[in-house]
Amino acid sequence: MPGPLDAVEQWDDFVAARYRPHKAKEEFRNYRVDANPVVTGFYRQNHANQTLSSVLAKKAEFGPAAARAWASGRRWNTSTRRLATATPLPT
Repeated sequence: MPGPLDAVEQWDDFVAARYRPHKAKEEFRNYRVDANPVVTGFYRQNHANQTLSSVLAKKAEFGPAAARAWASGRRWNTSTRRLATATPLPT
């Protein structure tokens, strides 16, 4: 696997080589031995760590914060909707 880019100018070349716009359907979801080792390792790590105990631990760790974030989003959505209906539009 190549290392980090040496300069910002290399980014466009990296993206063009990695993300081809007209990929063949067969090139997606490559489960063969020659698949990208970074992707293979990522899926292996996710599969190993997705146990009930790890999910419950993360839920206990982030659950209250996630609930507060969703509640804040709902309040924001409600207040902006009320503001939008109360504000007359110029004619």
